[in-house]
Amino acid sequence: MRVTSTIQYNNRNNNRNYSAKNVSTDVSFGNLAQVKNAVNKVSNKGTDAMAYGLGHLASWKPFQSVVHYLKNKNYEEHLAAFVGCVISGFYMLDTAKSKNIEKDQKMPLIMNQGIVCGLSTLGGYTLNRYLNKKLNGLTETFHISQIENKELQKEFLKAKADYSYMETFRENMDNRPAFKNIFENIDAKFEFNNNARVYLKEELKKHPDDVVAKEFLEEIKTAKPTATMDKAEVIKEMFMRRKDGSKALQGVYNRSLMNNAISNLANLEKKANDAKELAKFTGEELAEMTKLKGGRLTNMMNGFRIARALMVFALIYRFVSPVFATPLANKLSEKVENRKKVA
Repeated sequence: MRVTSTIQYNNRNNNRNYSAKNVSTDVSFGNLAQVKNAVNKVSNKGTDAMAYGLGHLASWKPFQSVVHYLKNKNYEEHLAAFVGCVISGFYMLDTAKSKNIEKDQKMPLIMNQGIVCGLSTLGGYTLNRYLNKKLNGLTETFHISQIENKELQKEFLKAKADYSYMETFRENMDNRPAFKNIFENIDAKFEFNNNARVYLKEELKKHPDDVVAKEFLEEIKTAKPTATMDKAEVIKEMFMRRKDGSKALQGVYNRSLMNNAISNLANLEKKANDAKELAKFTGEELAEMTKLKGGRLTNMMNGFRIARALMVFALIYRFVSPVFATPLANKLSEKVENRKKVA
């Protein structure tokens, strides 16, 4: 049975009048450029506001422990998928309870909604993770572009162009009281997580003959936790043991250090924008921290990541599903219904 949805409109809806006050509809070719510029400004401000707002919400103190626990766990996509499935569940429940739908039509319609939800969720995860891999470089460039201090921004751009520059960058900041904090614990924070796996694939394209890196990938397949270390720590130990003999692994390590340093800088900017935190610094350290005031790196980093996941899932659920998932769900529900009739 093919399930279709019909929307009935009241005839009086066709007679609705719409009006907009103080809006001129007389747009000539002479002022089209001005209109376009105005639209672009509004769009840019809207995008910035959304990223900044989402980032501010994600950085709110009540969420800090949750965010810390969910780091590297792609919680944004899980949240979007959860909301989508809950809404779909309510639609299915509403269909089951509806008195306006024929009994023999309810099950095909519920199946349709469930299949569309499943396909949409799978599609959302697939597209978001694909974009995570493809947009890593763009994301790093975006984060660096948001650094308020131009001196630091130039240093990070050099590191982005050549990850091995991180060693020189760190040495350059050794005598800078506040800026040297950018490198605090960046080595200890290194993890061979999902991002590092993506980095390694990219590095192996540059160094296809790197046997050590390939052996490492084979070795971690059998990695198991020990009495003193969990699996992630065991894999990190394997990585560090092989790193110096592999250009690909060194590239992964330096790139991870760069991103850890950007995160540390974001935390410094946050302190620079907090009067109570800033008051804890004195002398040269205070002078350098003051240079970081006005930076929005923390909020923009969080906002960019969250907005991307939410937009991907919204795109799949709202636009892609009606075009691709619904027809497929119709066919699957038809086959199930036909089998029931034959049985």
